[in-house]
Amino acid sequence: MRTEARIAVHSQGRRPILFALATMTALICLAVSGTRASAGNPPGVDGSGGQAVAYHPGGSVITDPVITGQAPSARFYRTGFDGYEPTLGVDSSGAVFADAVTRTTSVASGSTVIASMNQGQTWNNTNVTLPAANLTTHSETTDPYFYLDPTTNRIFLSDLKPPGQALSYSVDQGKTYTNTVAGLSLGDHQTIFAGPPPTGGTPPVGYPNVVYDCAIATGLSVAAVTTSCEKSLDGGLTWARTGPSPAADAYASGENSDPGDFGVPGNCEASTGHGYVGPDGTLYLGRGWCGQPWIAFSHDEGATWTRVKVATNGMAKGWDGLISHEAGVAADKFGNVYYTWVDHDRLPFLAVSRDGGKSWGSPLMIGPPGIKETNLPGIELSSSGRVVMVYNGSTNSPGAPFPGGEGPHFPPQAGDCVPFVTCAPPTAQYTNVTFNGYLTMTVDALDPNPVLYTASVNDPAHPLLKGVCGPDPERCQVGDFVDDAIGPDGTPWGVFVDACSNAAAVKGGSCTFPGEAVIGRLVGGPSLLESTPPTSIAEAPLSVLLIPLAVVGAAVVGRRRRRQR
Repeated sequence: MRTEARIAVHSQGRRPILFALATMTALICLAVSGTRASAGNPPGVDGSGGQAVAYHPGGSVITDPVITGQAPSARFYRTGFDGYEPTLGVDSSGAVFADAVTRTTSVASGSTVIASMNQGQTWNNTNVTLPAANLTTHSETTDPYFYLDPTTNRIFLSDLKPPGQALSYSVDQGKTYTNTVAGLSLGDHQTIFAGPPPTGGTPPVGYPNVVYDCAIATGLSVAAVTTSCEKSLDGGLTWARTGPSPAADAYASGENSDPGDFGVPGNCEASTGHGYVGPDGTLYLGRGWCGQPWIAFSHDEGATWTRVKVATNGMAKGWDGLISHEAGVAADKFGNVYYTWVDHDRLPFLAVSRDGGKSWGSPLMIGPPGIKETNLPGIELSSSGRVVMVYNGSTNSPGAPFPGGEGPHFPPQAGDCVPFVTCAPPTAQYTNVTFNGYLTMTVDALDPNPVLYTASVNDPAHPLLKGVCGPDPERCQVGDFVDDAIGPDGTPWGVFVDACSNAAAVKGGSCTFPGEAVIGRLVGGPSLLESTPPTSIAEAPLSVLLIPLAVVGAAVVGRRRRRQR
């Protein structure tokens, strides 16, 4: 739960290079029908962003017909339900689930789980109903969170409801739910995830996986300083801290002296990205920590942690002096760990560790040509390391240098604004700035120069968001995050919030709150489920490149970015 607005600034110049891109007829996005369906769009083509563009890190467009011929196409589905900081999962039958928000007014009155049994075409409320007037009710929500355990198909819905979390889980695709309480030792910004116990770990009983719940443990929101976890050894029914503090704190107070929020050394908000359990039981938790991307990992079910700085190209910093924290992490069965974040320049990056997170390769800018600003990154992968990444992005943002500055300094300087009092977002410069929902996939993330495929899941002519929408804790009408998953057929899915479904908003008005939960998918591309280690996609020699460049969208400004070491 965060309401303070934030935006970041770019401190370095760029050398823009104009890529002439072939235009295509824009598909018109359907308005929300008010029904729990995709408005007569079974194939998911209407309102979608079309075919993905193929390129290398840094935005270098690929013209090889062998590679462009494998580019997937976006699909776009409306759920008819309100969305706020959405998460999703796809079970082994192909059923798609996401969390949604129910409302009586403009204020959230509850959360629920919605499901589609026909690949996104229609959506139903599974009607998570709980006893009223106690901790386990979902009658109101501040931080909703959905998780689907891909190895068991068990689904979980959590809501922050101090002094803990209302938690419900279902073993039958939402037909029935078991209600309980979690997070009594935790606070804001929870993430729930599961995986096998590590060698020597405490084995679960009656359920194959250990279920984790990690969140702020000391303080709330911008006043938070410590991140900790609870675990469940019985499939989510009962919970306990992973160990005594400070050893069991994933991110401990006072251990990072880098300049933090408002420029104060060590003052770092304790929110994290989504957690992940590797195939060997290692627990991973990514976080923007005092202005840089970090990872914490544990080999003993969270009893002790190791923290490593992933890169030094920073996290986005806002006009109010607050620094982004969202980061995504996942690990494959070969011991490789993948990490994604939005850097100081508001661009999405990917880094890979080949030794379980101890050291990291060079960060790769994975945004598509023309992208100027992104927020809310996330990642998912198959066990063999084929990756999909999700984020919101803009191609008409002001770009560098971003307006609004970087907030107050420490010690204070003349002219500094006062946080939460006089610091104000650069609203005027963002009046017509729009954001779309992006999915980026690659089957060769271990290659130094991987092939990337990216598409806006929505038609950019009908954007999802508008205005000052990042970096992450300023989320427009989104909430804390967006999310992605990989289906049993090897195609990636993503969930976003569409707050601009009315034409007036796109043409100059304000987008609405609440927004609608919308679903994106990439189809027709390389499978993300290959069981062998990922390898490079071979490019044809220049002499055989006979097909002219043709990619989705109007002419956009690409950029080459020197890879940071």
